[in-house]
Amino acid sequence: MTLPLLMLALHTARAEDVPVASDAATESTTAISAQKKRNYLMEVNFRGRYLFVPDSLLDIWYESHAGEAVIDRPKIEAYSLGLDFVVRDKQANGIFYAEYVSSLIKPGYWDDRDNPPDYEDGSWIEPEMFGLVLIGANYAYEIKANNWFSVMVGAGLGIGIKTGQLVEWEPGEDPSDGNSDNIDVECGTAGSPAYARALELGCGDDGAVKVPSVIPVVDVNLGIRFNINDHASIRLEGGLHDLIYGGAAVGITF
Repeated sequence: MTLPLLMLALHTARAEDVPVASDAATESTTAISAQKKRNYLMEVNFRGRYLFVPDSLLDIWYESHAGEAVIDRPKIEAYSLGLDFVVRDKQANGIFYAEYVSSLIKPGYWDDRDNPPDYEDGSWIEPEMFGLVLIGANYAYEIKANNWFSVMVGAGLGIGIKTGQLVEWEPGEDPSDGNSDNIDVECGTAGSPAYARALELGCGDDGAVKVPSVIPVVDVNLGIRFNINDHASIRLEGGLHDLIYGGAAVGITF
């Protein structure tokens, strides 16, 4: 009986010599893993917007010609498509975007307001691939109602780079008065309205409207966000994007 008891004692001693991971080591590993985890979220979204200027605002500067025997003024409207990247930290959101704005303005007659009215001194303008490439950044403050719904309000700045041009026809002029800036203005009789020169007389255009190549973009935004389990996001928003706008952004959260 002595030999088996001695062997059992030796086996137990060897087992006690084997190092066992301590609770402190386990806690340290857990702490390191926690430090590597981000305390903010990011989004990549596809965004689309419809932009416009109200007719009541245009009426301040341009004749509408409603009810007159003159071609009606076109509407100023456009749509934009692009991407944005969002960094979300608690209630703060940094939104960085790039998009293309395509004009929906139709060719038409633009006549500034005169007193007394003069309905034949305006210009006929036709867009040719006219649009803007926009890049910018916004800040949005998020007010959370619960884990999946929140209200967002914010603002920001950007720049727009012009593409294409706006081609113009001016009223006809008398070549003898020496005031013609462009020989094409002399097509038609003196005083021929621009819409007649463009549509009826077949006159060539008088050049492009002078539009800055780069313009500032001012953003004021108000919207709501639907957060889908921190894996996807839907934003519905409206406000000012140089023009008044309404739109949506849909994407993934990670």
